[in-house]
Amino acid sequence: MKKLALFTIISFCLFTNLYAQKLRFGIQGSGGMATAATTNREKEFSEIETVYLGISEIYPVFSYGFNIYAGYAINEDWGVAIEPGFIRKGFAKKVDINNNIEKLQTRLNYFQIPILAEVFFSENITLTLGPELSYLLDAKEVIEKQSTDVLKQYNKNKLDVALQVGLYYTFNKHFDIGIKSGVSATRLGKFAILNSENEVVVEYDRRNAYGHVFLRVKL
Repeated sequence: MKKLALFTIISFCLFTNLYAQKLRFGIQGSGGMATAATTNREKEFSEIETVYLGISEIYPVFSYGFNIYAGYAINEDWGVAIEPGFIRKGFAKKVDINNNIEKLQTRLNYFQIPILAEVFFSENITLTLGPELSYLLDAKEVIEKQSTDVLKQYNKNKLDVALQVGLYYTFNKHFDIGIKSGVSATRLGKFAILNSENEVVVEYDRRNAYGHVFLRVKL
């Protein structure tokens, strides 16, 4: 009986240690730029024309994120990870205010869940790729330090589905540094300009996009 108990304890310790080596937990902070990837059809307008038509060219804004990291190494070649957290996406555009052209920032704050495959190129270099699901929690338009809540404008676009790709370098068992970017598959907004006969002259299609540098601290 004592031998069986001792064998059980030793087996449990070995099993726990084996899987502890494959599991990784940590927290990460990131920062970079976000914008709205915009495509248009039919006709190109100048920047000034699009400002006065109400559909301006798009500019990037500062973006950041905070995530919890959990990874599991399936074998020596690849693993899986999940990174729930919060991220700011958004974009800026130029608008006409009292005959002055001003830059208006749209800041979109999401709860984010990336589910990623990790490909281990070496002990230090890892490629990540996978879907990212985000839900819009807060939306504001900011100009000249004045902020306006515009969450209602995005009631039909709160769920954001994106593809995320990244690459990180492992310094040691406690620190990683890397880059990642994401481009949405779902539409953030769609706009069209019509002529006098209600024909579409130009159509704009916008989707979230961002690029971040991140630092991860692992337990």
